[in-house]
Amino acid sequence: MRRAIAEHERTLEKDHRRPDLTTLSMSIKDRTEPCYSGASHLHRLECGHTVHTEQVSLCGRNCTTPITNSTAFACTLCERQKMKQSSRIRYRSPRVSELILPNFPLFNQSHVPVIMRARGCDIAVVTSSKYFFVPSTPEDIAAYRVNNNRRLEGLIEDVVDVAKDMGFSQTTINGITDGLGTCVDHQHLWVDATYEQLAAMVLYLSAVRAGIEQPGMLNQLSMCVGASMKGIKQLLPAVSKLLIDRSARLAIADFMQTFEKTCPAYQKHSKDLARLQLKLWRLVLNRCLFPFEFIAANWRHIVTSCIYAVTTVNDVYFDTEEISAAIGARSPSIDGEDMNTYLLSIIVDDKAYQIKAMNTKARRRRKLHARYLRCTGRHVVATAPAPALAFPLHCGFGSLSLHDHFDTLVAW
Repeated sequence: MRRAIAEHERTLEKDHRRPDLTTLSMSIKDRTEPCYSGASHLHRLECGHTVHTEQVSLCGRNCTTPITNSTAFACTLCERQKMKQSSRIRYRSPRVSELILPNFPLFNQSHVPVIMRARGCDIAVVTSSKYFFVPSTPEDIAAYRVNNNRRLEGLIEDVVDVAKDMGFSQTTINGITDGLGTCVDHQHLWVDATYEQLAAMVLYLSAVRAGIEQPGMLNQLSMCVGASMKGIKQLLPAVSKLLIDRSARLAIADFMQTFEKTCPAYQKHSKDLARLQLKLWRLVLNRCLFPFEFIAANWRHIVTSCIYAVTTVNDVYFDTEEISAAIGARSPSIDGEDMNTYLLSIIVDDKAYQIKAMNTKARRRRKLHARYLRCTGRHVVATAPAPALAFPLHCGFGSLSLHDHFDTLVAW
């Protein structure tokens, strides 16, 4: 089926006209509106996704209008997203256009008691306020994917035009388009947000970072890209946090490229150092060690301090000015030195940030595992059933014929 979808996509891409999804969609009428009067073909779940059932079914306890005693629905998109996050499915984008593909492992509920199992249902993609479709045939899936890609490409062109009108440099514009792609990849965090709303927020946050914010700019940018203002302000903190996290990770990657050139002796530990730097950065971001407004304004200095603390703990000494130059940050002030000391005090006695301690722990774990395997092998040999006796105990060698000897040895 995946090959058939690819063939239909190539056929549709040759036609520059956008596929008309209304020709393959089902019109939403009475009894097919999401959770219509507690029983419908369509159900809107708490996660934000929509599911479809062949027969009219009662709402589940995970619907937006829940029925407490009713069985919950199994959201296929959420389960596939969990597979992606748990690395069961690799090299797969978490976008909806990828999650609707059929070549995913089946959602297994065999370990769940029967009374607690979720109801089976189909993925339903709502294309507008009047239409939806169930992506079941290769033609429907290919049409949706091509239409979605063209819609995103057209939006990126509009975003680039708006960014140029705002006076951004080409480097900043590239960062804006990459940020929009990151937000689309993480749309499971904000299922109800449209691509246009994400584009408006990325443009607005870029203007805030550049210091050219003006009153009413978010409304103007939303109008430029055709986005609705409904719920957009509530999503700004989450989108801002995601973009800052992405920028910080790229900064650490830039530093590690410089690190491998300047410290070739520590090149074999570069991946471990990068992992520890990301670990400390996530600790700062998720545990709110600093106010978020401070992180948003000084994230480069915080990343510099994270790198400085991790490298110092592992006896690799860098000057903060070298680190700042590698990640494109200004030289830290006195507050930056205080930040270095603060983060260093957090991890200085924590062996989880020391490569030597990590290697010792990993070596000990391997030894214990090998010892466990040896003990398990001995136990299997010890508990293996002993072979049957070649000769019956009640018979002597003289009472056995040659034929009996042969049969007994073959049986043994």
